[in-house]
Amino acid sequence: MTPPRNPTSNRSEAGFTLVEILVSLVLTLIISLVAFTFLEFTTRDVARTTERVHVDQGGRTALERLMVKLHSGCVAAEVTPIRGGSSATVLRFVSEHGEAASLPSVTLHEIVYTPASGSKEGTLVENYWKSTSASVAPKYLFNEASTPTTVRLLIGIRQTTNSAEEPIPIFQYYRYYNSHDSSPEYGEIDPSPLSASKLTEEEGKTVAKVTIDFTLAPEGKEASSLGSGRPVAFEDSAILRLAPSSTSSEVTNLPCAS
Repeated sequence: MTPPRNPTSNRSEAGFTLVEILVSLVLTLIISLVAFTFLEFTTRDVARTTERVHVDQGGRTALERLMVKLHSGCVAAEVTPIRGGSSATVLRFVSEHGEAASLPSVTLHEIVYTPASGSKEGTLVENYWKSTSASVAPKYLFNEASTPTTVRLLIGIRQTTNSAEEPIPIFQYYRYYNSHDSSPEYGEIDPSPLSASKLTEEEGKTVAKVTIDFTLAPEGKEASSLGSGRPVAFEDSAILRLAPSSTSSEVTNLPCAS
């Protein structure tokens, strides 16, 4: 007599072993980690690029506005654009837009750099006063005892460093060579900046060039290194002249000379 056939005898008994399941899980985990790492890197790179673009736009806009004001510093012939009290951290100058030979009203600007302190980031602030009604060109008068109008220009600012890691002053001032120099090159600006910590009124009268240097970072990230790609260094200069300088040794080149 033939025994009955087992209906399940022809079914496949193939399946995944425990080792195969573990290998699959490990591979899935590795692929997931790689994908998330790439996504995080891409996100950070996009954020860093966006921050740099914003910093570059903000810094260049603020610097360009300052340059435009400085280039408008010769509001009248023989006027003194750079005022006493200017220093490496404070820039004081007169400026105004207009087409008249001498403007009836001008503005005194005071650009102040305050370095970072504790949790506070470095800032660049502008104070300004309009000249009084008693002003007569080129000797404009200002009521500095009154409260100025104040505008915050930048936040996250710090001094740029040179190749020797030495900080570069935010503001630097230059004058033309004169007969008192050991090797004067008449008509040329002395490449060495004025070394006074704070310019006197007499020193301010000789300033014919101003340089502005700073490094800007996104708000809250001032401490980031330049290697991170976020902070951006800015530099520009303005020469204060109404006419070409004289190469004669008998002429003292001053700013805004006509």
